[in-house]
Amino acid sequence: MKPSHSKAGQPRHRNMVGKEILALRLTQPGRMSQKKLAWLLEDYHGVKMNRSAIAKIEAGTRCVLDYELAAIAAALRVSVEKLFPRSSPRGFEDIGYEPSVTGR
Repeated sequence: MKPSHSKAGQPRHRNMVGKEILALRLTQPGRMSQKKLAWLLEDYHGVKMNRSAIAKIEAGTRCVLDYELAAIAAALRVSVEKLFPRSSPRGFEDIGYEPSVTGR
């Protein structure tokens, strides 16, 4: 499936959590690989996801389902809220995204 494109021809983001997932994954002991995250998701959280799907999520080109997001947060040992950026990511201004400042 090709990502949809904006009027300017740039790929449209399909999630706003990818960059945070990438950053958090790389701060895990031993710089957790995408393959290890996929293994943790399946073995400990019952969510079947391969390395390629994680790469697409981190690149912002794949949507993330709610239960996948919860499992990713658990595998990274953070709250779901921690996966969302503190400010509106580029490309999300038009949907009125305003991050919560509570609990940070």
